[in-house]
Amino acid sequence: MKLTLPAHIGFGQRLNDILAADHGQQSKCGYQPKRRFNLSQSGAKTLSYQQLMEMANCSQKQRINQLELGYASIQGDIALRTAIAQFHTELNNSYYDAEIDVANINSQSGDNQINPDQVITFAGAQEGLQALYQHVLTPEDEVITLTPSYPSLVAMASQLGATVKSYPLSFGNAWQLDLTEFAKLFSARTKLVVINSPHNPTGAALSQAQVAQILELAAAHNSYLLMDDVSQASNYREQALGHQILNYEKGVVVSVMSKSLGLGGLRIGWLVTKNSALHQGLLAQKCYSSICTSIVDEQLALVALSNWQQLVRQNNQIIADNIAAFQQLVNEFPGLLSWHQPQAGIMTLVKVADHIVEPFEDGQSSAMENWAIDCALKSGVTVLPSGLFGLSGYYFRLGLGQTDFNDALVPFRDHLSTFD
Repeated sequence: MKLTLPAHIGFGQRLNDILAADHGQQSKCGYQPKRRFNLSQSGAKTLSYQQLMEMANCSQKQRINQLELGYASIQGDIALRTAIAQFHTELNNSYYDAEIDVANINSQSGDNQINPDQVITFAGAQEGLQALYQHVLTPEDEVITLTPSYPSLVAMASQLGATVKSYPLSFGNAWQLDLTEFAKLFSARTKLVVINSPHNPTGAALSQAQVAQILELAAAHNSYLLMDDVSQASNYREQALGHQILNYEKGVVVSVMSKSLGLGGLRIGWLVTKNSALHQGLLAQKCYSSICTSIVDEQLALVALSNWQQLVRQNNQIIADNIAAFQQLVNEFPGLLSWHQPQAGIMTLVKVADHIVEPFEDGQSSAMENWAIDCALKSGVTVLPSGLFGLSGYYFRLGLGQTDFNDALVPFRDHLSTFD
């Protein structure tokens, strides 16, 4: 299958070309180009190298300074994998209600403990997802996902010839999952079930009971169950986001440095599974792609994960403050914007009133894409339409993790005022 750019990346490149041309035209005419903001960023606030190294202890600094730039371990540095195992163990044990238990599953362990041998690092979460999909899927298989979604979760399954069956989350139902309807997607061909909580891009969270029921459905159909946990630590409302998916023999978790920790420049992601046969298969897949991750990135990621609670606490406060700021904006323009505040995570979707979007499609852009382009040209603020993530209609993705959020709301508010 011929590959094309994911929709959100393709739109971003096209928008950058449009803005660059506009910038050049403004400069020729003697105008000061607008400051640019991105209200759709998917990660939390990042750090500089210096800021990260200030968090390192003496032994970590010494190790980085003396690091020989050879190949890293194929499975991943043992100290890093230990930190990753502790990270997930602490998250799942801290926000888990033991009274909500999972029955009738083939459990390999009775608790949420993870050991480093159950972790494989990858060059970002994308490589890990690709390894899993390539290892378990065939053209005869079906994959169940939620939509809207991170585009690769759907695209990679389709590229392998598998049938994707998506459950549509809706604004009218506050982006919540109806398990009765979700269960109808399962069949004898269901090979993989993909969920994430907090959900990307709606910010909805599955209850612990819902996750347990999905786990039971997957077990009943002998399906793999992938939990995308990239934003699990962005739990500013202290929801019960802990789960026991890794105690299921076909359970897998994916996570990454870029979302809750905000360190996308460290190209480190990982998969965790207690299934030794699956683990070996994933390791084999990695050997035919990156082989290993960057040895430098591994050591910097270890510094961050050694201080994850401090980083997450700071980032979660930023998100909570930005939610309050955007709620104020929605209150100012109730006829133009509406939303469901995210339950957790870094993103959500915002609904734009129909009457301010021109119902025009030119074959290259949807009506909402044209609205977003117009917004970027006139206000300097970039927003990504939900159609890029599989949801038609007048919505855009709102990223809540950045410290310039309030600065971005100033020109965005002015732009909205032209419609009010």
